[in-house]
Amino acid sequence: MPAVLQIWIVIMTIGMLVIALLTLRLLTRFLTKASEDISQLGQAVRESTSRIDHVALEVRTLLTSVHECVPPVMRVVERFESVGHRTADLSSARSPRSSDVR
Repeated sequence: MPAVLQIWIVIMTIGMLVIALLTLRLLTRFLTKASEDISQLGQAVRESTSRIDHVALEVRTLLTSVHECVPPVMRVVERFESVGHRTADLSSARSPRSSDVR
């Protein structure tokens, strides 16, 4: 085998090795960056979950308060209904209108 061909094979082998090492180095950087991003995403999800739990607790408290307010409101509505019926009964039972007296 001629010496020039052997030198060319050695140079090509070294070049391929350098390309492989650079590719490996870039891939390692990419994976490190991706790992950091996933870690930040996990932290954001944990914070969001905590906030969602807090909001759910506030909603439950609000619903409990509303549930406690409904019976008194219903009693007031029933009283207004009763007053409305009495008013209607009184208006229909009152004396004839002045226009009906003629």
